[in-house]
This record gives sequence, C-alpha cells and structure tokens, in this order.
Amino acid sequence: MTPAAPTCYAVHPVQFYANRSQLVETVCDFISTGFELGEHAVLAIERSNEAAVRAELKARGYRSENASFLCAEIVAEEISDGDSICPKAFDRLLGRAVSIAAARSKTGKARVFSEIVDVLLQSGRDRQAEELEALWVRLSMRVPMRILCGYRLDLLDSRCWEISRQHDLVMGCSELTYRGVEIEHSIEQALGVQAGMLRSIIADEPALRGLPFPQAALIWLGKHMP
Repeated sequence: MTPAAPTCYAVHPVQFYANRSQLVETVCDFISTGFELGEHAVLAIERSNEAAVRAELKARGYRSENASFLCAEIVAEEISDGDSICPKAFDRLLGRAVSIAAARSKTGKARVFSEIVDVLLQSGRDRQAEELEALWVRLSMRVPMRILCGYRLDLLDSRCWEISRQHDLVMGCSELTYRGVEIEHSIEQALGVQAGMLRSIIADEPALRGLPFPQAALIWLGKHMP
C-alpha cells in the first residue's frame, strides 16, 4: 500500500471541508499512513462521518483493531464545564486514549483525528473551541502524537484564517485543486497587480506554505475582504 503524502507528518495539521468526500479522503490518507508505520490511532469523529471513514479504511485493506473511535458530539459534552473545557475531563477521556495509542505504536507516536473542536464551533462555543485547541497542543508536548483537526467550513469563512494560524499546516483539498486554474484566474482578474502582493503575504504564513495558492488565497480573502 502506498503511504499518503508527506504533508501528513506535520504535528498539528488542519483540514477544512465542505462535504464528506473531502474529509474522508484526507482523514483516511492521514490514518492509513500511520497504520503503515505501525501507529495506533484515535478518531474523535462526528456521528455523520464515522461510517464513511470506517468503510473507506476497510476498502483500503485496513482493519479497525488499531484504531479507537470516539463520538465527537458525546466527548464535547463530557469535557465541557459551563462555558469552559475541563482539563481533567480532557485528560481522562482524550489524554488517556492518546497515551495508550502511543504506547502501542511501533513509532511510539499516536495518530489522532478530531472533530470535537468543530462540534464546539458549529454550536457557537468559540471560547471552548480555542481552549480545546490549546489543550491538544499541551498534550502533544507530553505525548508523542500527530493530530489532524477537521472543520466543516468553507475556505472563504473568515474563521479559517485564525484557525489556520493555530496549526502547523493546512491540508489541501483535491476537489479544489482540480479547479485551481479557474480560481487563480478569478483572483488575478479581481485583484490585478495586487495578486502578486497576496502571494508574498501568503508565503510569510507558515501554515499556508504547503497549500496551493488558490486555496491559500481563498482563506486570506475570507478574512480580509468584505
């Protein structure tokens, strides 16, 4: 089996997606790369996406015995404490699961996919979403892991810019890659000579450097254009 692209090796990448097919492709590339390395996985995934991810992993020839599936919606409620996230509950539910996965992995690293932050964001709990991202970062300092976060957001959503800056890498979307020339042409028509300046701005954003220009440009425009 062919491992996924090296971009999956970032410590804390993020995937923005508009439909399930976009998400399933990236998540299964990310998780199957870990399986090839002998890593165990933890997937805190939304109910509506779990069956599709399980089916795709099975179609690729992987069994789920090396993966723990958690319901993102349930975990989001379990770790919530009023308007905040309870660090102790996070450690009990997620920290423990990730630590076990890391201990069982040949590389000593766990591979994690989480949509819990998206569940919080979609229900208007932005503060909790920010706190949870910070807890994931702290956990990654204690337990060797690679974590991919999934957000059900259009790239033009203004929140994508700040979310991108909280991660090491934004994963590309293959469906948008096919439309890259069309999107890039539209941007250059709209911005004219300023399109070159936009390229320079994006080049200075570490999380966006590995992303095709049209997709990175949409994230920047969603934040900065009316």
